[in-house]
Amino acid sequence: MVGVVIDIVAPFFGVVICGFIAGHVRLLDKAAIRGISIYVFNLAIPLLLFYAMAKMDLPDVLPWSYLLAYYGCALGFFAVAFTLWGPGFQISP
Repeated sequence: MVGVVIDIVAPFFGVVICGFIAGHVRLLDKAAIRGISIYVFNLAIPLLLFYAMAKMDLPDVLPWSYLLAYYGCALGFFAVAFTLWGPGFQISP
């Protein structure tokens, strides 16, 4: 079990450590770092998330009670927050 977790987590921390070392040694200038950040956050991560979701096997029966509990609470919290603090955040012309 621990080996499976290490196999999953080790590449992530390896990339983080490589990025930290590259930034500490100043291997890349600010323009290159900005370009890599734009690529990663605007293209690479959304594509990887879409790919992972496309390959995911959905269960035959969705756990509607969990979905209802999660989204019901989220919607309820949004409604309460919007009701209490919404008028205070009006944009005036």
